[in-house]
Amino acid sequence: FSREDGRQPLSVYVDAATWASDSPDPLEAKPGSMRIGTEGGTWSTEGQAPMADLLVLMDDPQHKTGAHGALDSYLSDRGE
Repeated sequence: FSREDGRQPLSVYVDAATWASDSPDPLEAKPGSMRIGTEGGTWSTEGQAPMADLLVLMDDPQHKTGAHGALDSYLSDRGE
């Protein structure tokens, strides 16, 4: 996505990538060339969170997986 769209992810973890965006809508926030779907070669959306909340979690030494771990914690704490 960095080549096609000029966008770098905050984190890449196994089969997930985390992006920063001004939009709270994951479909608007994704890089333009990222295809969302269920077939091979596509991505799915896992959720969204305010950056201020993620930054607090990313500073926590428990979160060794960066933005991905912070988002996972944020969503789990909210039952999502």
